[in-house]
Amino acid sequence: MADTITKIDPKRSFRTAMSNYATGVALITAGGPGQDCGFAVNSLTSVSLSPTMLLFCPARSSSSWATIASIGSFCVSLLAADQERVARTFSARCDDRFACSTWTRTPMGHPALADGLAWIECSVRSVHIAGDHDVVIAEATAWHCDLGDSDPLIFFAGQYRQIHADQR
Repeated sequence: MADTITKIDPKRSFRTAMSNYATGVALITAGGPGQDCGFAVNSLTSVSLSPTMLLFCPARSSSSWATIASIGSFCVSLLAADQERVARTFSARCDDRFACSTWTRTPMGHPALADGLAWIECSVRSVHIAGDHDVVIAEATAWHCDLGDSDPLIFFAGQYRQIHADQR
């Protein structure tokens, strides 16, 4: 059966295979000319501690990514388990994504989710074309972490999920 799906639609079967890898959910946001912009990602990972670097992989077709790339810096907000609505809003096309939550500003002026698990302000260091996505490597220049006991929002098998207290 799996071989049949691969032969019929390799993109779909690859996406299904990769959906079995659980990830956290984050927002990439920036203060753009005249308005804020942003989008949700689950392709975020730490790259280096010295210097502090991370990467994410936005779709090359994303107009929000094009705006953020032109600014050259951005904020990553890590989402808590109770922020699925925020993730859905930033994953969909809508006029005012920022109306769905409360925001603060980073030192560079980018919007940061006020009640997220953490925010990390970054400057783009390099962008590599990888098929229909870019691989963005950025240096973290400032960050704030909530030291509370909130759980992260998880994305697995095409759905948002939560870690339950009995699973810790």
